[in-house]
Amino acid sequence: MGQDLYLDETINTYCPFCEARHEKKFYITRTSTGLLYYCHRGTCGRHGIVGAEYTDVAGRKRERFKVFKGNLITLPKEIWGEIFSKYDIGYDRCMEQGIKYAQEERRIYFPIYNERGYQIGENLKAVSAETQPKNLILRWSDYPNVHFPLRQEHGDSIVLVEDHISALKIAEVGYSAALMGTHLSTEVVRLFKSMEIKTLKVMLDGDAILPATKIYTDYKGLFDIKIIPLPLTLDPKDLSLLDLRRILL
Repeated sequence: MGQDLYLDETINTYCPFCEARHEKKFYITRTSTGLLYYCHRGTCGRHGIVGAEYTDVAGRKRERFKVFKGNLITLPKEIWGEIFSKYDIGYDRCMEQGIKYAQEERRIYFPIYNERGYQIGENLKAVSAETQPKNLILRWSDYPNVHFPLRQEHGDSIVLVEDHISALKIAEVGYSAALMGTHLSTEVVRLFKSMEIKTLKVMLDGDAILPATKIYTDYKGLFDIKIIPLPLTLDPKDLSLLDLRRILL
């Protein structure tokens, strides 16, 4: 499991330790030193690294940076209705963010933008829960892999969430960024310091309290960090705008 991942690529699946077949919260990331694994279920939390240093698969050179070369179409209204409408994210909002649809792959195409609004990568999110991996994150360069929704007002406080949709929802009430997972890398920390960010409001999914706590422990000396815990079954995007304003402002 995970042997064919590209360097820095991540997949999520069922945890082989806690064997919870109703949640795909077991994340595997290919690093230069092996496969990093972490179960994000609060009742499990198994983590570690296995394997040897990264080598080319079957002797073939694998590129670290990739660009999606498939066909993209305008986001279909039915896909918007299925995925975005329930979170009160309007169709026009999706259009302004450059969200499209990869019809052959049956994946939603999310551009990854940096803090200045330039695209630095792509995330192709599976529409079906049965499609694996759930997210295909393609990096175009070694720029810090964190996504900032467009048309936000920059401030010295930022709300950190896991995914594109939660970041887009939070951006309605405050400055937000998606970590593309639960890990806050040192590269992203350096970026935040260069942006003069002073406060991190960590609002990960309800089942990710351990990764949120790790962010606090690792970087409490660099930022004013506030952990905003959610109920176990909720993500930030599940909350109403009224609730988000009450919690964040």
